[in-house]
Amino acid sequence: PSYNLTETETICQNELPYTWHDTVFAVGSSSGDYVFNRSTVNGCDSIVTLTLTVNPVYEQTEDEVICANELPFTWRDTVFAEGTISGEYVFNRSTVNGCDSIVTLTLTVNPIYNQTENEDICTNELPYTWRDTVFAEGTVSGEYVFNRSTVNGCDSTVTLILTVNPVYNQTES
Repeated sequence: PSYNLTETETICQNELPYTWHDTVFAVGSSSGDYVFNRSTVNGCDSIVTLTLTVNPVYEQTEDEVICANELPFTWRDTVFAEGTISGEYVFNRSTVNGCDSIVTLTLTVNPIYNQTENEDICTNELPYTWRDTVFAEGTVSGEYVFNRSTVNGCDSTVTLILTVNPVYNQTES
């Protein structure tokens, strides 16, 4: 007899080079139907078709930029806890076809600031300019809270503790 056979093989891309019977499929081989003319043990011509499926593997890199006050942060199925720092995080995953893949997350955690500054002035220094704020005449001592944004767009708080000291103009006889 002569034969007309079809065989099916499914492999992952990282299994290449792959040997099937007496044929080696090199790195870079793709999915497809491969037809081989063979002879039976009795010398009759036969055809064997290999339907080869080469499933991809992935090596992906993703970037995420967050502010520290967004922690805990969920990315895919991973939760990054408070205190997580910037860095590269490597995850070994499996595709839907069961092929090993690597996903690298480059996570940038930008800082937020909660600063307190103290300023002492005398009432005759009013109006008084501090950073981009002008304190008018009549301003009293107190805590003044300013919500600011960092250069990376992260919410931060600056508290100014302003002490306004009196001045005296006394005349004695």
